[in-house]
Amino acid sequence: MTEASEEAAFCLCQVGNSNRDRLTVFLQWIAHQFLSSPEFMEHLSKLKYELWERQRFFVSILNKYLDKELEFILPQGEIHLWCQLKFPIQDRKLLEAGIQQGVLFIPGSIYGSPEGFVRFTYARVPADQMEEGIQRFKTALSLFKK
Repeated sequence: MTEASEEAAFCLCQVGNSNRDRLTVFLQWIAHQFLSSPEFMEHLSKLKYELWERQRFFVSILNKYLDKELEFILPQGEIHLWCQLKFPIQDRKLLEAGIQQGVLFIPGSIYGSPEGFVRFTYARVPADQMEEGIQRFKTALSLFKK
Protein backbone atom coordinates (compact mmCIF):
# COMPACT_ATOMS: atom_id res chain seq x y z
CA MET A 1 0.00 0.00 0.00
CA THR A 2 1.34 3.45 -0.81
CA GLU A 3 1.65 6.25 1.68
CA ALA A 4 -1.24 8.12 0.01
CA SER A 5 -3.57 5.11 0.15
CA GLU A 6 -2.64 4.46 3.79
CA GLU A 7 -3.45 8.05 4.62
CA ALA A 8 -6.76 7.82 2.71
CA ALA A 9 -7.70 4.62 4.58
CA PHE A 10 -6.89 6.29 7.90
CA CYS A 11 -9.05 9.31 6.98
CA LEU A 12 -11.95 7.06 5.94
CA CYS A 13 -11.75 5.21 9.26
CA GLN A 14 -11.80 8.52 11.13
CA VAL A 15 -14.85 9.70 9.18
CA GLY A 16 -16.61 6.38 9.85
CA ASN A 17 -15.86 6.58 13.58
CA SER A 18 -16.94 10.20 13.69
CA ASN A 19 -20.28 9.40 11.99
CA ARG A 20 -20.86 6.44 14.28
CA ASP A 21 -20.18 8.59 17.34
CA ARG A 22 -22.59 11.30 16.13
CA LEU A 23 -25.23 8.67 15.40
CA THR A 24 -24.85 7.23 18.90
CA VAL A 25 -25.20 10.68 20.47
CA PHE A 26 -28.25 11.37 18.31
CA LEU A 27 -29.90 8.06 19.27
CA GLN A 28 -29.14 8.69 22.92
CA TRP A 29 -30.73 12.12 22.66
CA ILE A 30 -33.86 10.63 21.06
CA ALA A 31 -34.05 7.94 23.76
CA HIS A 32 -33.63 10.56 26.49
CA GLN A 33 -36.38 12.73 24.98
CA PHE A 34 -38.77 9.78 24.83
CA LEU A 35 -37.95 8.34 28.25
CA SER A 36 -38.34 11.72 29.97
CA SER A 37 -41.58 12.63 28.20
CA PRO A 38 -45.07 12.48 29.76
CA GLU A 39 -46.07 10.22 26.85
CA PHE A 40 -43.61 7.57 28.01
CA MET A 41 -45.05 7.57 31.52
CA GLU A 42 -48.54 7.24 30.04
CA HIS A 43 -47.32 4.39 27.80
CA LEU A 44 -45.72 2.67 30.79
CA SER A 45 -48.92 2.95 32.82
CA LYS A 46 -50.97 1.47 29.98
CA LEU A 47 -48.44 -1.32 29.51
CA LYS A 48 -48.48 -2.23 33.21
CA TYR A 49 -52.27 -2.26 33.24
CA GLU A 50 -52.46 -4.40 30.08
CA LEU A 51 -49.98 -6.91 31.50
CA TRP A 52 -51.90 -7.04 34.79
CA GLU A 53 -55.14 -7.68 32.87
CA ARG A 54 -53.51 -10.41 30.79
CA GLN A 55 -52.08 -12.07 33.88
CA ARG A 56 -55.45 -11.96 35.63
CA PHE A 57 -57.16 -13.45 32.58
CA PHE A 58 -54.48 -16.13 32.13
CA VAL A 59 -54.69 -17.15 35.79
CA SER A 60 -58.47 -17.48 35.53
CA ILE A 61 -58.01 -19.85 32.58
CA LEU A 62 -55.41 -21.91 34.46
CA ASN A 63 -57.74 -22.16 37.45
CA LYS A 64 -60.60 -23.19 35.17
CA TYR A 65 -58.77 -25.98 33.32
CA LEU A 66 -55.71 -27.01 35.34
CA ASP A 67 -56.52 -26.38 38.99
CA LYS A 68 -56.00 -30.05 39.91
CA GLU A 69 -52.88 -30.49 37.75
CA LEU A 70 -50.63 -27.58 38.73
CA GLU A 71 -49.96 -24.85 41.25
CA PHE A 72 -48.24 -21.49 41.09
CA ILE A 73 -47.44 -18.37 43.07
CA LEU A 74 -48.67 -15.20 41.43
CA PRO A 75 -45.65 -13.05 40.55
CA GLN A 76 -45.43 -9.29 40.91
CA GLY A 77 -44.43 -7.44 37.75
CA GLU A 78 -43.72 -10.41 35.50
CA ILE A 79 -44.63 -11.50 31.99
CA HIS A 80 -44.22 -15.19 32.80
CA LEU A 81 -45.95 -17.55 35.15
CA TRP A 82 -43.98 -20.42 36.68
CA CYS A 83 -46.08 -23.46 37.50
CA GLN A 84 -45.30 -26.71 39.27
CA LEU A 85 -47.13 -29.81 38.16
CA LYS A 86 -48.74 -31.80 40.95
CA PHE A 87 -47.48 -35.13 39.63
CA PRO A 88 -44.09 -36.29 38.31
CA ILE A 89 -43.46 -35.98 34.60
CA GLN A 90 -40.50 -35.95 32.24
CA ASP A 91 -40.11 -32.48 30.76
CA ARG A 92 -38.92 -33.67 27.39
CA LYS A 93 -41.88 -35.97 26.89
CA LEU A 94 -44.32 -33.27 27.98
CA LEU A 95 -42.71 -30.76 25.63
CA GLU A 96 -42.94 -33.20 22.72
CA ALA A 97 -46.60 -33.87 23.51
CA GLY A 98 -47.22 -30.12 23.71
CA ILE A 99 -45.65 -29.59 20.30
CA GLN A 100 -47.84 -32.37 18.87
CA GLN A 101 -50.87 -30.58 20.34
CA GLY A 102 -49.73 -27.25 18.87
CA VAL A 103 -48.82 -25.48 22.09
CA LEU A 104 -45.44 -24.21 23.25
CA PHE A 105 -44.20 -23.59 26.77
CA ILE A 106 -40.82 -23.65 28.44
CA PRO A 107 -39.90 -26.63 30.62
CA GLY A 108 -38.37 -25.37 33.84
CA SER A 109 -35.43 -27.74 33.54
CA ILE A 110 -34.06 -25.51 30.76
CA TYR A 111 -33.46 -22.92 33.49
CA GLY A 112 -32.12 -25.42 36.02
CA SER A 113 -35.25 -26.25 37.98
CA PRO A 114 -36.19 -29.86 38.65
CA GLU A 115 -38.48 -31.61 36.19
CA GLY A 116 -42.15 -30.86 36.62
CA PHE A 117 -41.98 -27.08 36.34
CA VAL A 118 -43.23 -25.12 33.33
CA ARG A 119 -43.05 -21.46 32.40
CA PHE A 120 -45.89 -19.88 30.49
CA THR A 121 -45.60 -16.46 28.89
CA TYR A 122 -48.83 -14.53 28.74
CA ALA A 123 -47.52 -11.16 27.54
CA ARG A 124 -47.38 -11.92 23.82
CA VAL A 125 -50.27 -14.32 23.36
CA PRO A 126 -53.48 -12.62 22.22
CA ALA A 127 -56.17 -13.02 24.86
CA ASP A 128 -58.47 -14.83 22.45
CA GLN A 129 -55.84 -17.59 22.01
CA MET A 130 -54.96 -18.14 25.67
CA GLU A 131 -57.84 -20.46 26.46
CA GLU A 132 -57.21 -22.65 23.43
CA GLY A 133 -53.52 -22.84 24.32
CA ILE A 134 -54.26 -23.99 27.86
CA GLN A 135 -56.77 -26.54 26.59
CA ARG A 136 -54.09 -27.91 24.26
CA PHE A 137 -51.61 -28.03 27.15
CA LYS A 138 -54.17 -29.91 29.23
CA THR A 139 -54.63 -32.42 26.40
CA ALA A 140 -50.86 -32.96 26.23
CA LEU A 141 -50.71 -33.29 30.01
CA SER A 142 -53.56 -35.78 30.11
CA LEU A 143 -51.43 -38.24 28.14
CA PHE A 144 -49.24 -38.67 31.23
CA LYS A 145 -51.70 -38.48 34.10
CA LYS A 146 -52.16 -41.71 36.02
